[in-house]
Amino acid sequence: QLLATHARDAGVVLDAALAEADSGRGERALQLLEALVANDGEDARAWFLLGRVAIQQGQARRAVDDYLLRALVLWTRAGDARAEAEARNALGVGYERLGQLDAAVEQYRRAADMRAAIADTRGQATSLRNLAIVQAVRGDRAAAEASLERARGVLEALGDRASIADLHNDRGVVAEERGDFREALAAFREALALRQQLGQATLIAQSLNNVAFCYFQLGEIDNAAVYWQQALGSYRQIDDREGALQVIQSMALLELSRGHYADAGQRLDASLREAQDLQLPEEIDVAQVYRGELALAEGRSADAASAAASAAAGFERRADRRGLSEAKLLAARAAVFVGDSAAATQALAGVVEAELSPEQHALFLLTRARLGALDGAVAVERDLADAERIAGEAHNAALQLDVRIERAQAALATAPRKADALIADLVTAAQRRGQAPLRLAVIVLELQRGLRGDAAAAVQRYREAQVLLRQLGRWHDEARLHAFGAALLRRGGKTAEADAAEQAAVRARAALLDAAAPAQRERFAQLLDRRARQAEAADER
Repeated sequence: QLLATHARDAGVVLDAALAEADSGRGERALQLLEALVANDGEDARAWFLLGRVAIQQGQARRAVDDYLLRALVLWTRAGDARAEAEARNALGVGYERLGQLDAAVEQYRRAADMRAAIADTRGQATSLRNLAIVQAVRGDRAAAEASLERARGVLEALGDRASIADLHNDRGVVAEERGDFREALAAFREALALRQQLGQATLIAQSLNNVAFCYFQLGEIDNAAVYWQQALGSYRQIDDREGALQVIQSMALLELSRGHYADAGQRLDASLREAQDLQLPEEIDVAQVYRGELALAEGRSADAASAAASAAAGFERRADRRGLSEAKLLAARAAVFVGDSAAATQALAGVVEAELSPEQHALFLLTRARLGALDGAVAVERDLADAERIAGEAHNAALQLDVRIERAQAALATAPRKADALIADLVTAAQRRGQAPLRLAVIVLELQRGLRGDAAAAVQRYREAQVLLRQLGRWHDEARLHAFGAALLRRGGKTAEADAAEQAAVRARAALLDAAAPAQRERFAQLLDRRARQAEAADER
């Protein structure tokens, strides 16, 4: 109402734009601010706020080049050191989003030094914390710890418990970046305890989410579910739709890991609609990646590739290098699944190993090993060994098991005794974790081994798999599982049951081909046929 009668009052426009941005209407905020600077190109506050809102809207390039640099020039010219430091800190955020980490480090460092010089203690601590996160992403762990230590000294002098809690949270983020989720969990729990004592509702929800994520990465699924449920309740209580959306997406990933595919799909579809309604580009892209993961788990290769392409386009627009790597890895895995070596090679070529998180690096090596296996490469075992080591160092149990499954699969053809030992360990891990997709993957290995040994025991495992398949509804390796089951049943003289298994294998194979891109179906069919011949050869031996 005030804006309607004071449309040219800079203070009113700035306040209205900030209110719009905080209410999730970033484009409207940008329109108001653009009109303001069109009338007064010397208003540094407007240029600065334009930069902040543009970053929130996922327009980091525009924020840096068009807005924040102009605000910095104007405030520097005016000799306003406090405002200049604020602009430099915001530029650091912009450069960080663009993946220009060296530039981000420079801006955060200069902002911290300027704030120290003018005794802006809280601002100095903020810039040091931001600096530490970027240093951790760059892999400079010692520098990150040193920056956090400087921030701790500043904050302890203030006696500010809320900021100390934030510092614990940052320590968790730094530990995450180096893949140490045990240490990250401890830091996040300390932050949570302090924030609960202080009654900081928004930050409590954030900490609950962080703790849940660490538990998930560590393979402690039930603990993750408990904390994510609490985080979701907290975000809804404070009416934070964006925070609630991020938790819902994480919970969908958890349900995916459990094999509750229908529930995961419903959550992801709902989260995508919500992200689109709220105009949250990052959450839209994350939803696409997770939907691609679900599609790949179910064997819907074309849907997985399409989701990866949509996510990659969004991440590229926002210059999100980490997200872009995630999307390219998904695209590569979808291509490997259908035997498209050229497409997989192209996708992996767009991934810069130095920019990957530990989990992404392990997944990159695992994908490259699977691609190598398609092409008969000799470096497969080395990539698998490195992937397992990195996943172990990152305490990512689920990814480590994926690598071990691949190693066991490779060993079945070349080193049966080694395969026996690997499969025995995997059976124990699957029983302990109880997740249906993992248990099914291990059963496939047991069936393949049973073709050369104890067929009766393997048949029993095949029957157990039927229960798990009903839970998932659809699974990417179902055709191979049924083919192995049919061969084992026929060897045991159970003709009717073997016929049913063969028919199930034919249906599953047809579903896989129908779900592949038309241009890839012929190649995919050849790959499936080659695998079937390998199974037949093993049965004959």
